[in-house]
Amino acid sequence: MNDFVLHTESLSYQYPKGSKLIFENLNIPTQQHTLILGESGSGKSTLLNLIAGFSAPTTGKVYIQGQDIYQLQETNLDKFRAKNLGFIFQEAHLLKNLTVAENIKLAQSLAGFPVNESEVAALLEKLQLAALSNRKPNELSRGQVQRVAIARALINRPALLIADEPTASLDDKNTFLVIELIKALADEQGSTLIISTHDKRLKDEFNNNYQLSAL
Repeated sequence: MNDFVLHTESLSYQYPKGSKLIFENLNIPTQQHTLILGESGSGKSTLLNLIAGFSAPTTGKVYIQGQDIYQLQETNLDKFRAKNLGFIFQEAHLLKNLTVAENIKLAQSLAGFPVNESEVAALLEKLQLAALSNRKPNELSRGQVQRVAIARALINRPALLIADEPTASLDDKNTFLVIELIKALADEQGSTLIISTHDKRLKDEFNNNYQLSAL
């Protein structure tokens, strides 16, 4: 189990007035980037919420870096999540009153890390955002906002980088550019990438695939 950055055991989730989802065990080694593929309604978002500790499973366990996350008290779980997980959502959820650089520095502070100006600057440079570091989110294009969200997710070098439908609104060319960018940056930061998507274009981009069946 300690050989895996993520290990799940017998995970299930019972919706209060609905179906019960039962998930295949996940065993993901460090830096083995993984695709979770499934149609709408297959439970992708529920699985991500269980992995991230946002929702408690009805049965089963989630281990990240060997830590059973549901054995952590809520405050400790929040700290563990901030240090060990990075998230790229469909919507960036950047704080509108903060600059690009401040949004990324905030992620360091929330994880309990000292703000590292040089690391922030280096990551912004890699994502071609250096010239935009003092701009607010409403001054950016959609693509620039997405790259800021990627920088924020990666700044703490998380063990797991979780991306939810990162290519949902992109054409073929930009889909593969974004995936290659995220994979390359995850490699550089020492993070293991998990992408959850219905986008079948990505299937051949990952050696490790998990297919979820629709309810």
